[in-house]
Amino acid sequence: MTESRIAQKEQPTAFAPRAAVIYNPVASNLATLSDAFAREEKNAGLEPTLFFATTADDDAALIATREALRGNPSVIVAIGGDGTIRAVAEALDGRDIPLGIIPTGTGNLLARTLQVPLMDLKRAVRVALNGIDRPIDTVTAELELDGVTRTHTFLVMAGIGLDADMAAETDGRLKKRIGWLAYVAPIAQSVGRNRHHRAVVVLDGEESHSISAHTMIVGNCGSLPGNLLLLPEARIDDGFLDAVVLRPKGPGGWARIYSRLAVGGVLHRVKGGSKILRAAPTFHALRYSQARTLELSLHSPQRIELDGDSFGEVSNLRVSIVHHGLTVRVPPETVY
Repeated sequence: MTESRIAQKEQPTAFAPRAAVIYNPVASNLATLSDAFAREEKNAGLEPTLFFATTADDDAALIATREALRGNPSVIVAIGGDGTIRAVAEALDGRDIPLGIIPTGTGNLLARTLQVPLMDLKRAVRVALNGIDRPIDTVTAELELDGVTRTHTFLVMAGIGLDADMAAETDGRLKKRIGWLAYVAPIAQSVGRNRHHRAVVVLDGEESHSISAHTMIVGNCGSLPGNLLLLPEARIDDGFLDAVVLRPKGPGGWARIYSRLAVGGVLHRVKGGSKILRAAPTFHALRYSQARTLELSLHSPQRIELDGDSFGEVSNLRVSIVHHGLTVRVPPETVY
């Protein structure tokens, strides 16, 4: 590995078209990455790529990205899962620098939505350096945690209930071994407990509504692993948030929810399937809404996740869409 390919303390201040890569050295081999990027740099007309090491901690990815930005790169490339990509996007904070994605996580929901190649480093690097730039929406989340308000960005989903339990209770070592199947046990436990949470919700600053639900999710991407469609109307660039509440009364309610999500996953890939799904009757256990802002006040603090990472217990939440808040590199054929 030559010294020119590793990030130094003194970053160049003049513009030089080059990529800056945020990677976790525990999960990715630097020599392998360097070779993969070197093959594509010439085709993209870029100077040698700079690499910035981080850890699995989101704060570390945030810091590494801010350091990379000092070098004025022409593209930032995030290597990791949805949580890492979320942290890098937060550090970009509206900057007009495209984000390339090399998906190496468990769910890779954002990469799937953007049709970025999975499990193919060579093709993913080609897209990151030579793909086309497309704007997508981001979401700003204000979380009240232990009386302190923290602001974060997310790209995929934020949730309280089933997905928050899943994020908090899934064994990280098991995820590395069997992938998204590691989520099965915490999902089953959360469904079995079937605890409903009381909250007051306000959409777009209008009338407040009291609800009681097991799970409350707001998102920008609709699909889940296992070919399940959670948010049928979600579009990553439409300027709207999509929200869903799950409030099953028992096993039968959960069975109906699963059936609807599974059927939605099939119809989503069939021509005319969206119209069929919209015409399907609604039921109490599964309710959808759309808005640009959503405020949620919980009667008691509950776990929350952002893009698959647990953020502790929240008492109040406000999320708002930032239309076209981020530019991403995608394959030329991508349609979303």
